[in-house]
Amino acid sequence: MFEPWMKWTFWQAMTGTFSRIMQKVVGNLSRNLVHTVYSTFLVGVVQMTVAWILARRSRTSLWVGKAGIGWSIAFGCGAFFSTVLSFMTFVEGGDVGVSTFLVTLSIVPGAFIDRYFFHRRLEAIQLLGVLVAIIAGYAVLGAPSLKELQSLPLWMWLALANSLTVAANQGFSQAIGKIDGVVSNFWVGLVTTVLGMLGLVSFRSFGSLVQYSHLKGLTLASLVIGVIVFLAFWFNVLAYRDGAKITTKKLVFNAVWLITSVIAGITLFHERLALVQIVGMILFIIGFALLQKKGPAD
Repeated sequence: MFEPWMKWTFWQAMTGTFSRIMQKVVGNLSRNLVHTVYSTFLVGVVQMTVAWILARRSRTSLWVGKAGIGWSIAFGCGAFFSTVLSFMTFVEGGDVGVSTFLVTLSIVPGAFIDRYFFHRRLEAIQLLGVLVAIIAGYAVLGAPSLKELQSLPLWMWLALANSLTVAANQGFSQAIGKIDGVVSNFWVGLVTTVLGMLGLVSFRSFGSLVQYSHLKGLTLASLVIGVIVFLAFWFNVLAYRDGAKITTKKLVFNAVWLITSVIAGITLFHERLALVQIVGMILFIIGFALLQKKGPAD
């Protein structure tokens, strides 16, 4: 039987997939980096505003000490660059399914962040999981030769860079510890908003934005993503409230997110997958499952 937390994890994964679809929409509407920074700015505004409203209603203090706010700000910086990279991936013509897979490869650098920054020993079976995940990534890239690696599309490199920012934020989120989710979302949204505004000012881009023919569509899609980001956070909270364990939840979330993103890419955007890429994604789920296993010492 399904446990209660699984339904919330399923909906969290579905919001993740819907977010990827909307990111693809933003990418199709955007023409350059300025547009993606503008969209990221709006996502931050929504995230910050919703968190502030909820904090006020629950009378939750937004001050959690210098260390807590410092790590939340670090997470916000990572979230800003991660969001911009996500949008730019689709500006450059990225596939929803393959790019989502490449982002999930964050488990590889994430495993080493756990090992070297949080001193969590990797068991042999977990190292095997990392190796299988790397092989899976190679397969999804189309098993390129060294020469072909040099000519991979830019969007694939952007997605891989995105996976590094996601891995860094996994580390930041562990350093944040048990800060209330609404509070951390407020600070993350605030940092994203400020960085987005600074980016737009430095680009001196307000005039070109106002004159952009797809500004309304870009604005609406970005605001929708902001709402989705907060819903994903809320489903995550509900899953842990109903007894989810980190390892099993991560496995369910990544499997559902990857599979539904691939289906969305094929059905909505007519993306195609080669057999070697399908095999790679299956290998990834196996590798991820191995990486979640703990040794007797744990």
